[in-house]
Formats: sequence, C-alpha cells, structure tokens
Amino acid sequence: MEAQIVSKNDLSSIHALVKEVATLDVLPLLNTQGQNEFLTHLFVSKQSQGTGVGHFILSHLLSSTDVAEVSLRSSVNAMSFYEKHGFVATGPESEFNGIRFVPMTLQIAP
Repeated sequence: MEAQIVSKNDLSSIHALVKEVATLDVLPLLNTQGQNEFLTHLFVSKQSQGTGVGHFILSHLLSSTDVAEVSLRSSVNAMSFYEKHGFVATGPESEFNGIRFVPMTLQIAP
C-alpha cells in the first residue's frame, strides 16, 4: 500500500468517519500490508474506554490471525494500551498529515 497526500476533502471525510465511529463505540480493521498483518484501525469511543471493549476486540482480532507478527501505528495516547497487550515501539514518534503516531509491533508466539 502506498501512502498518498491527503486533500482537504479527504480530511473532511476522515473527520466525519471518526465522528460517526465515536458514536458507535468501535471500528477495528486488520489487513495485510507486505508480509505481515497490519492493524489499521481500532477506535473505541471515549465513554467506552476503560471498560474492556478494546481488550476484547484486540484479543479477538489477534486470535483470528495465524501470522507471527502484527504491526500498527499507535496514536501517542494509545501507546500504553498496546504496551499492556505486548506491543513494542519499533521506531520514534512520527507525524503524517498532522497526525502523530508511534510504529509498534507484536510478536505472536506460535
């Protein structure tokens, strides 16, 4: 997958999607990028954070794949959540189109 520059129209659409997702509690998506699995989206609404919803969804996603490694780009605020689940930072904090993230990876035992 190739990263592309986001236009103002894209940003409006992304904002609308995130706003809608926030009212629905969660949006997980696990897809392939390269040879590894890549978790592209795992959102939990503010009011549902800390209730175990994220843990349940992440555990289910991880148990549904047979790969040895799962990678993601964690928001800076979500790093501790992923660290609790065994993910480790694989690079420094970065920014793409104004969104700060830290690349993280989880090695899954066979």
